[in-house]
Amino acid sequence: MKEKISVIVTVYNRFEYVRNVILSLINQTLQIDELILADDGSKENIKEYIKDLIPKCQFVIKHVWQEDIGFRLARSRNNGAKVAEGKF
Repeated sequence: MKEKISVIVTVYNRFEYVRNVILSLINQTLQIDELILADDGSKENIKEYIKDLIPKCQFVIKHVWQEDIGFRLARSRNNGAKVAEGKF
């Protein structure tokens, strides 16, 4: 039985990098099961920046957002880990 693989990427406003991450994951020979975007309070809607890539993904994309009240990278990453379904 194949173990589920989750990738957690922390995000804050720089969505062009998120596009590059998704394009890279799409082209991997071993596909992940889910990508979790752990957002530390970005001002704009990330889904607008990646909506054209979603149909190309063979994995689920989850977006976990927290309010921007200062730099809280660790908490953002922990929020992503809470929703992760993968073992790795």
